[in-house]
Amino acid sequence: CGYVLGHHKRHQSRNVILIFVPGDLIYNPRMPTTTQIEYRWLDGDELALIEPTLLSLHAMSVNRETTRAIGAFDNGELIGFFCLQLIPHLEPLFVAPDYQAKPVAINMVNKMVEFLKESDARGAMLVAEHPGIERLAEHFGMARIIYPLYSKVNMGDGI
Repeated sequence: CGYVLGHHKRHQSRNVILIFVPGDLIYNPRMPTTTQIEYRWLDGDELALIEPTLLSLHAMSVNRETTRAIGAFDNGELIGFFCLQLIPHLEPLFVAPDYQAKPVAINMVNKMVEFLKESDARGAMLVAEHPGIERLAEHFGMARIIYPLYSKVNMGDGI
């Protein structure tokens, strides 16, 4: 199960710039292409261009220090973007078997939540591979993600 701490609602509007359809990410040689499309990294103030769309999608706002975004432009108009956002990933949580009946886990989680607040973290995520972790996530108000969650450990061979 995946959980997210932060804003996570799905937006149902049809008039947003960015809507992914399953076939969008697969190259289709029959799909017409436009040669005017320019792809470039959004830097500095350009990241502000995507904020209205992020808000309309109820997505997490960008942090200029921990976000990298590529934009697609048609004749200077931003028509799409794809973000890499570094969001704290909380795991693993381990407590030695002799101490699992004691409040060691909850105390460590409380201290981590304090740190996240002090750091102005915009959110955090974790994968609850154990029912106890799932209960902790729900106790701290994390929302269960209903979308498929994918992971790749070795980026050396691409995605």
